[in-house]
Amino acid sequence: MTGLPQTFNDFLTFQEVIIEIEHPIRLYCRYIDRIHMFFRFTAEEARDLIQRCLTEHPDPNNENIVDYNDKNVGHVLHAWS
Repeated sequence: MTGLPQTFNDFLTFQEVIIEIEHPIRLYCRYIDRIHMFFRFTAEEARDLIQRCLTEHPDPNNENIVDYNDKNVGHVLHAWS
């Protein structure tokens, strides 16, 4: 997103549209000493990421799961804290 050190990209833009479409990072923001990133994954990529995370950090009782009601779609989204 930021481009090469010699030629920076404009704010929140990629160098080429094809890179922007294929890249999983959709938005990022740096605030003092923190970085916030928003990613977009396919359903298969999301399942793989969740499985890898739970393999490294097992949660047998689902104690860390957080439910979010998605009013637009009408179902519950799950996230791990």
